[in-house]
Amino acid sequence: MKTVLTAVAAVMLSVGGYAQTVTKSEKGAMIDCSALKSDGFTKVHKARTTFGTNDNSIPIKENATDIASKVSNDKIYYKFEVHGTPNSTSMAAGWRGAIDLCAGLYGGLEWRLPTQRELMLISVLHPELKEVTDFAPFSTSGNWSATQGSSGYSWNVNVINGSTGTSSKTYKYSRVRCVREIP
Repeated sequence: MKTVLTAVAAVMLSVGGYAQTVTKSEKGAMIDCSALKSDGFTKVHKARTTFGTNDNSIPIKENATDIASKVSNDKIYYKFEVHGTPNSTSMAAGWRGAIDLCAGLYGGLEWRLPTQRELMLISVLHPELKEVTDFAPFSTSGNWSATQGSSGYSWNVNVINGSTGTSSKTYKYSRVRCVREIP
């Protein structure tokens, strides 16, 4: 799975010779993939919350109404803003705390935890993100994604080197990077 996702990120980067644009935005940087002619992107807004818990006691509904679902991870929203600074969550909050933190950012206005594929695109475009704005450094360990893995696990992405993997939802990543869709 890791190899397939790395290949997807590499293809997205090479399509159209950097057809994605990265520009400074109000709270960080905007990634605009609207010039890409690919079915890997969507203009359908993603959910910002999940019914899942850290211990996976409530199964994820496999539909677009749950940000943790594989269905939500299937496509990347075509234009989104990446928050310029990492947001800290309680070390005890785990995966669910990261989702709740982003959903409640700035009074709950549009922010959410990125899906695994969105984090992979952020990883590919990391140099450009740092170039256009004064981005605070990304965590050198994995960053929480909203996408659930197998039972009790969630996908994470190391934005610095692009590696992906799953971690227990109770793992203590303390930093998350929130995103919001730009219409």
